[in-house]
Amino acid sequence: AGSMFRVVPWRHGQRVIVAARPIVACERVFKIPIRPEHVSAEATMHTIQLDAQRHLLPGPALPGSELLHHSCEPEGDLVFSAAGIVFQARRDIAEGAILSFDYTTTEWALSSPFDCACGTPQCIGRIGGVKFFTVAPQQAR
Repeated sequence: AGSMFRVVPWRHGQRVIVAARPIVACERVFKIPIRPEHVSAEATMHTIQLDAQRHLLPGPALPGSELLHHSCEPEGDLVFSAAGIVFQARRDIAEGAILSFDYTTTEWALSSPFDCACGTPQCIGRIGGVKFFTVAPQQAR
């Protein structure tokens, strides 16, 4: 299942997932199945919000997927369906590139807000969730 990505050590003892091979724009990189046993009412730093009441624990469904990083100019997007969440490439991704998505596209209020360090020109700074925006980031960009 994880053949399109691999888990590697990163800074400060953290781990990230990187592209295991070159990926082309719009390619579906992996799918995280949505199963009842992986859905929780509680948000954590590794869950993905499904709706106002439910959060997916991606790691048990697809090991490594919980390590998707945030970027304000991410490598991919999460595409939701009833069966699962697909990570789809926004652009060509080089082998070894850290896989990321914009957490503000899925989270109302992060359980662990943080100061973004993506360093991109579009960086919005504090990542706390959509709840804290005065203007939608898509409109502000």
